[in-house]
Amino acid sequence: PEGNTDTFSLLQSHFPGLRPGSRKRIDKIGRQLERYDQGKDITCPLSELDLHRYVEFYRRVWTETFHIPRGKVGTYGQVARNISLPRAARAVGMALGKNPFPLIIPCHRVVKSNGDLGGFSGGGIKMKRRLMEKEGIVFDCKGKVKLGNR
Repeated sequence: PEGNTDTFSLLQSHFPGLRPGSRKRIDKIGRQLERYDQGKDITCPLSELDLHRYVEFYRRVWTETFHIPRGKVGTYGQVARNISLPRAARAVGMALGKNPFPLIIPCHRVVKSNGDLGGFSGGGIKMKRRLMEKEGIVFDCKGKVKLGNR
């Protein structure tokens, strides 16, 4: 929220058609994002998110990614293996690019197997790196993530 404006009013200023019936859910998610900004974990359960309209593969990728803890990283290949599709690393990247809930489903914590950042649809590579640095993820002198910290 900006100043004393509550989350719902702020969103309503950008989306005038927003219905007030969802205020509690919006405010709850807004509080979680504030917690993240304060350096705390987001504790929003996946059940709070409306994922049922997405294909099963995306839901599997997002669920696996949801479990990567703050300050840790996984690779696209690890996510693929963990959902029992070891050859689907590129498809994992595509699914993460469609993530409708960045930060809550922390797709910024997934990198290439060589430590390169890969992509980030939630604001580009600079934003991905900034989020990772905020979480204490360590980079080497070439700007690659030091792997082995999941």
